[in-house]
Order: sequence, then C-alpha cells, then structure tokens
Amino acid sequence: MTMRSETKAHPQGVLSFPEFWRWLKGHAGCILSVATPDAALYDNEEMHWQLGEEDGSAVIQLLHGKNLVGEIVIAHQYIDYVQVDPDGEDEFVFDCISNTDGDCVSAYSFTLAHAYVPDVRPMPSRLVH
Repeated sequence: MTMRSETKAHPQGVLSFPEFWRWLKGHAGCILSVATPDAALYDNEEMHWQLGEEDGSAVIQLLHGKNLVGEIVIAHQYIDYVQVDPDGEDEFVFDCISNTDGDCVSAYSFTLAHAYVPDVRPMPSRLVH
C-alpha cells in the first residue's frame, strides 16, 4: 500500500478524527486494510477487525479467531484531519493527515469497501413501552 505524502489544503471531504473514528467503529467489517508508512494490515476472509481505545489512543487490531495478527495504535492528538478520497470505485481511502513541520503527511491510511456516509439514526415518532 502506498502512503501519500504531499501538501494539501483542507478541501471538501475532510472529517475530524473523532468523527471518523465514531463512524468507523460501526463499519469495522468494511475495512480492507490499515496502513502506516512502516506497516500494513490486510483483511482476509478468515480474519476480523476489532476497534477500541486504550489510554486515550485509538487501537485497531486484526484477529484470526482469537489470535492477534497485528495491531496499530493511533495517538489521535497528532491527527489534524481525515482526508476522504471521493474517487473510489471498489475501494475508498481515508488518510489520517498529520501536519508536521508545515507538511501534511498521511500518518495512517484506511481502505474501506464503501464511501463515508454519515449514519442517520431515525427518530422515533412516539415512545413505545
């Protein structure tokens, strides 16, 4: 997986990391890969993703049964925003951008099977007991 390293302005298709993380936790089964500049985890039919938090960091684990295959920990305070690639066809890329010394760098990259669509929770029309 190629990590992007380029300077970008904040165009449309930008999410805050907390907003992206909240949404991603409801779509863990849609993750195809998670990457850093140094490592990548890829989905497989026999594996599943587990997302959580530990000591204020976001934790992404890839498991085979109950065995941990790999783990990526994101110290989200260093993520300035998440850039959503609107041009996906079968894969949709979400780059977690960190502004380091004036350069915007993709510190983490998520590839999902579908685009970002904010979850809409229907409001009940009346209370039911």
